[in-house]
Amino acid sequence: RKLVRDTVGISGYKNLKPAFKGLFRTGRRIRAMRYLSGQLFVFTVFALLGQPLFYLFFWLLPWGTYFRVFNRLRALAEHGGMTRSSDRRLTTHDIRQGVLSKHVFLSQGIGFHLAHHVDSGIPMNNLHKLHRALVEDGYVLPGMTQRGYWSFFRTLAR
Repeated sequence: RKLVRDTVGISGYKNLKPAFKGLFRTGRRIRAMRYLSGQLFVFTVFALLGQPLFYLFFWLLPWGTYFRVFNRLRALAEHGGMTRSSDRRLTTHDIRQGVLSKHVFLSQGIGFHLAHHVDSGIPMNNLHKLHRALVEDGYVLPGMTQRGYWSFFRTLAR
């Protein structure tokens, strides 16, 4: 159900709506103005390039649909099917990323999500180093890292 809402843009609309409502609420006005100013900037760039509709088709529409779907799938891959625990190994998945998934689900080593939760202060592009250290120290055990997103989703569906 949530994926359908993401695919058709309902989730994107629900995320965008508060920005406009925030313009009329004292405590949220500044944040809303910053967000909408950024959107106006992107629209202006497309308009100056002579393609104002590109804002709709190559910025707003993908953000409200494609991005929502893949962000939800990524979040599911990071924490789906897990239990509540203070042991991060029981609450977070690690997923090896191939070239395609790095560009579709986000880059910068986000597949090393356990390492991110062990120390969220590590820059994303260095998570692979922390992951390697966690494996060497025996914190990440064999079989804890999924082979890829498709492998993870097949395992979760069982």
